[in-house]
Amino acid sequence: MTTPLATLAPAPKTESIVRHTIGTLWASALYFFAVTLSGVLIARMLGVTGRGQASAVTLIPLIIAYAGELGVPVATGYLVGTGVSDPTRVKATARTLGLGLSVVLTVIGVIVVDIAPLQPRLKLLTIFFCLFISLNIFQRIGLAILQ
Repeated sequence: MTTPLATLAPAPKTESIVRHTIGTLWASALYFFAVTLSGVLIARMLGVTGRGQASAVTLIPLIIAYAGELGVPVATGYLVGTGVSDPTRVKATARTLGLGLSVVLTVIGVIVVDIAPLQPRLKLLTIFFCLFISLNIFQRIGLAILQ
């Protein structure tokens, strides 16, 4: 016996979709602004000869963010998309986990940067870039909810 698709999951409310879309676009815009600003700062601080060092400054925090997200955005997208769980609770849990992961991963990023064999001015710049780990995580959670 088959069940019509309309009865499996309730249709999302338009205002909820708009609110999440605006939230995701806002996080994406902040992330884009942060990356652009840090790129300009890196280029100005390092000059022409520091191109490889600029990669280290940006890659260390990004690798930590992607490796440490523990599948939260993917799980959020799956649970919201399939309707297995209450979407409101899934989103709240994802945001709470994202906040906790942001704090932990930022601390880990600062420790890794401190251990890394970088010049002192590069360490300071990389620590500054570690502060944007949380934007990366929340942007990915928001995009997963929209999918």
